[in-house]
Amino acid sequence: SAHAGLYRLEQLIPEVVVTVPRRLIAEAIDIAKQDEALEGIRVRDLLQCLRGVGPRRATAVMEEIGIAQSRRIRGLGEHQIASLLERDKA
Repeated sequence: SAHAGLYRLEQLIPEVVVTVPRRLIAEAIDIAKQDEALEGIRVRDLLQCLRGVGPRRATAVMEEIGIAQSRRIRGLGEHQIASLLERDKA
């Protein structure tokens, strides 16, 4: 029915809104890696600065990848960065 279709669309909207473009994460990490002050920013805080990513979404992404909540940008390994960049579909 139309009501069920509308309900399903409402459920899909948050999934679309929280998609984080890969280039934004890559840009933010590149900029932070070049600046000593910015390297000290927590990954969680960086993710939360992106549109559509709040505390819950940032925590979920980090847990899925295996990044500690206290991890700072300077402490990210190559595989963790690669995993973050692959998450643009999530």
